[in-house]
Amino acid sequence: MQSWANEDDRPFMLLSHHQLFSAYEHPGPSLRNKLAPLLDNGRIRAWLWGHEHKCVVHEPYAGVEYARCIGHGGVPVYAIGDSGVDEPRIEWVEQRVIDGLIEHWALFGFAIADFDGPHVTIRYIDENNELAYEEAFSAQ
Repeated sequence: MQSWANEDDRPFMLLSHHQLFSAYEHPGPSLRNKLAPLLDNGRIRAWLWGHEHKCVVHEPYAGVEYARCIGHGGVPVYAIGDSGVDEPRIEWVEQRVIDGLIEHWALFGFAIADFDGPHVTIRYIDENNELAYEEAFSAQ
């Protein structure tokens, strides 16, 4: 990534399995250490990951303005409550559950990202094809 960054001064949108940080887990420092030059210079503007089986829109944190977990697509998990931590702060988290069950299983879902030049619109859709959340931002 550093070699790509040296060729172009635009910010990155990083898509990965593992996350830099979490309000629910404690990831190790490996990714942070490896990406420190890019993070410290604000080159990773948006980061979408799926390791956690949740859908979480984080407030800006650790040098990433748009940090999103979109991992709620295929493994049943219990619906989550509060993260219990002060940081990173959460702007929105999918907490709806499947209706009619005794246990509170979280809804599945996915995200659709539409790009129009540097402008990105992301729609978070649940398993019932309902819009759960939508956001738009500029990747520049």
